[in-house]
Amino acid sequence: MFPRLLLASVRHSASAAFRSNPLSFDAKRLAATLTVLLSLGLAGSPQLRAGNTWTGGGASTNWSDNNNWGGAGPGYGTLTFTTGGTQGTTSNNNSISSMNQLFWNGSATWTLNGTTTLSLFDNGGTRASIENQSTGLVTINDSITFAATAGAAWGEINAVNGGLTFGAGTLTVNGSAVNGIRMFGAGQTTSFNNTVAATGKYFSTSSVNTTVAVGGSFTSGDIYLMNSGTLRLNAGGTVTTSALRLGGDFGTTGTQNQTLGATFALTSASGGQSFAGTVNTVAGNSSNALLIDSQNTSGSNTFSGSVFLDSPLRTQTATGGILLFQGGSIDIKAQTLTVSGSGTTTINEALTSSLTAGGSLVKTGTGTLLIQTTGNTYTGTSAGTLNANGTQISGGTLGIVGDTSLGVAPGGAYNNIQFTGSGTLQDTSNNISLNANRNVSVASGATATLDSNGNTFTVNGVVNGTGGNLAVRSSTGNGNVVLTGNNTFTGSTTINSGTLTAAATAGNKALGATTLITVNAGGTLALATGNQINNAATMTLAGGRLNANSALVAGLTTTLGALTLTASSIIDLASGAGTAGNTNLTFAASNGATWTGGATLSIYNWGGTAANGAVLGSGTDSLHFGATSAGLNSGQLAQIIFYSDTGTTSLGSAAILSDGSVVPVPEPVTVIAGALALGLLGYRQRKRLFGTAN
Repeated sequence: MFPRLLLASVRHSASAAFRSNPLSFDAKRLAATLTVLLSLGLAGSPQLRAGNTWTGGGASTNWSDNNNWGGAGPGYGTLTFTTGGTQGTTSNNNSISSMNQLFWNGSATWTLNGTTTLSLFDNGGTRASIENQSTGLVTINDSITFAATAGAAWGEINAVNGGLTFGAGTLTVNGSAVNGIRMFGAGQTTSFNNTVAATGKYFSTSSVNTTVAVGGSFTSGDIYLMNSGTLRLNAGGTVTTSALRLGGDFGTTGTQNQTLGATFALTSASGGQSFAGTVNTVAGNSSNALLIDSQNTSGSNTFSGSVFLDSPLRTQTATGGILLFQGGSIDIKAQTLTVSGSGTTTINEALTSSLTAGGSLVKTGTGTLLIQTTGNTYTGTSAGTLNANGTQISGGTLGIVGDTSLGVAPGGAYNNIQFTGSGTLQDTSNNISLNANRNVSVASGATATLDSNGNTFTVNGVVNGTGGNLAVRSSTGNGNVVLTGNNTFTGSTTINSGTLTAAATAGNKALGATTLITVNAGGTLALATGNQINNAATMTLAGGRLNANSALVAGLTTTLGALTLTASSIIDLASGAGTAGNTNLTFAASNGATWTGGATLSIYNWGGTAANGAVLGSGTDSLHFGATSAGLNSGQLAQIIFYSDTGTTSLGSAAILSDGSVVPVPEPVTVIAGALALGLLGYRQRKRLFGTAN
């Protein structure tokens, strides 16, 4: 009698210790003690050995063979299986329909098959449970029902030292006294590969680092995914639940640790997975580690239910994959939604906050977030009390289809768009004009890229920040980014493709504090009005184009720092209009700047005075490099060609005058033609006055 009681006591204590803290010293010590007792044969009491402990001594693996149970059939209680010994690796339930617990120990794998559904009930306050304390994987292919009508209010599935897989059978939870199933097992995985029928019953990851994998049809009440637990939705699996609760259980199980995160992972590499249930991040979770992880590298995964944030949530997508939110809505409330990863996340549903002062959206990682809706309210519903964190971009691309894709327009100007790292804001479609109260801040060392994507993307707020950089591109077509604000950012400006139009109103400067402007091949800087640029800003033309008077404004004046030329580039004084303009463009002396050999600087649509004093065209254009004839060296002058149009009619190479003016030097044939024209004009005038005969 004593050995039986001692063994039962040790096993009960070990099981409790593992559930409370599977990694603790006491838990390991109790488990080791249990193993020693079993190995010494102290489990040989009639109840545990002769009736309820599998010995494998029968002629078959059937439970109906009493010799498999030491000669006597099991009584109601706990069935114990020791793996890795002479007991075999398989058993078959063909006879037993009710029991309290299933328990495995040992070191090898085990498979439980069956044709008889086994219902688990309470046993005098001992809750129904399935527990694997062996180090081998236990696979259950029998149908199991948690059916208690009295006693403990929950059942347990505990993969303590080895995994548990529910295979061919159906797992049912329908006992009137069973409110849910608590799962324990640090670092282990419980897999449900067939049907789980547990409508209205909760499931919880009640110990740290418990993994649940679903490869079949899983139906339940709330799923409390917490304590650094992971729910893996595998290919072919479906989860139907009243709600997926991330990060807590409202105190339901008494096992939540809200400093720990949780992960819901969609694991199919080819996508095609969907989840239509409610997702809720439980209030009070402080981990900042609640995650939806879409692991597909092709295809799309879809969330079509409602998402409610009472704690911060992060989503993650893999390269090549798409995560789509469509058919439901996302309520950020006062929390932060972070979109990360290297794939594409698309939100094609309302992105809201149900609060007047709402939450914030953060884009991280190298991937793309496309917000395909307008009328969003995620930063709050009141224009005067919006969340100060606004929309933050620290990596990848955020694409929008309208101004209110970014939430309610602020009632007053503030940094509603914040580049906290290097990333891109894209006008995905619709020629967007951002509200003037949406200021844009750029953190020191970060590069804020504005992508017109073939559209006209107008930024009306103030772009600001110390040491931040601005870049412009058009990922498709020849789009145009228009800056109309009195911008104060102090870093560099780079046009990689498409056009950047500086169009601040009179007295303001679109690029008034930038220190360096680089125009790369395929890029154009267009000046719609004068004095748009910091007078000391240097410029590098690296195959791009400067449209120095894009709106053909009479008397437009621009002053810049030194010019560097690294590839053949264009300065157009009348924006390709094919007519002479009225533009005054002044660079600082550039004789010390690098001009790459073989690169040509073409001056289009020149209309002004040539080196020989001849007026070429009807305009009064001027181009200066410094204030003396030393502003450019002879090699640089040899790289300049003037045109009266957009590159067809050459006016000759360049000379620099004593005041720094750079003007065309007509080719000899042009000079001769000019002289002949003047002679012919004089001859005709003389004939008219004096009647000279032919």
